[in-house]
Amino acid sequence: MDIAVARFKASSPGRTLNDEAIREALAAVNVNLLSHTMLVEVRAEHRDPAVAAAASSAFAEAVEASSVEENRHASDAAVAWLQSQAVAQRDAVERADQKVVDFRSEKQD
Repeated sequence: MDIAVARFKASSPGRTLNDEAIREALAAVNVNLLSHTMLVEVRAEHRDPAVAAAASSAFAEAVEASSVEENRHASDAAVAWLQSQAVAQRDAVERADQKVVDFRSEKQD
């Protein structure tokens, strides 16, 4: 919610709403995930349509920022796992190569 409040303030510098009023406006925002898409529907109700629009935008921006951060963490974890697998596979190949070298040297003797 703090991210949405900050986004609201950044997108509405001329507004004189305090944090409580902004939180109230943001509490009236409804977000629905649209099935089988990467889209969300954002709706807000407020007596001032401009505040409703600003609250919707701020909430959507906050959700997007959160999603990007979550995806970044997931990507970083996947990269770390892939790197560990690459090291493990390289080590396995080196061991197998050494076994081949050892076998050849035994057979040549």
